Amino acid sequence: MKLDKILKSKVLYYVALVLMVINVLGYVSLGSTECVVIFGITTYLANMFTKNRSLDILCGLFVANVVFGCGRVKEGFEGLAEKEKKLESEKNQIAAEDRCKKDPNGKNCKGKK
Repeated sequence: MKLDKILKSKVLYYVALVLMVINVLGYVSLGSTECVVIFGITTYLANMFTKNRSLDILCGLFVANVVFGCGRVKEGFEGLAEKEKKLESEKNQIAAEDRCKKDPNGKNCKGKK
């Protein structure tokens, strides 16, 4: 069977190993211990069922990144209240910069005297 041959290949194992190392280092650098734990538990449980290390690693990566969202990908949707706050703060900042430019003494400017 072709799929069985691919899953047992050394190239797939080394690719999965490199992906595993990169992901675990990323989790550790972000301080995301729960992702490392989820990855380890999933890889261990997959090993109980398959006995194929490359498939175990790929299952662990899938569960940690896709199911639990350890990649920290977030949707770009913002509520109306957050957009209004952001817009108001930008307006205030622009107004403060304009006041600073118009003031010849620089009394209203931050960092200037």
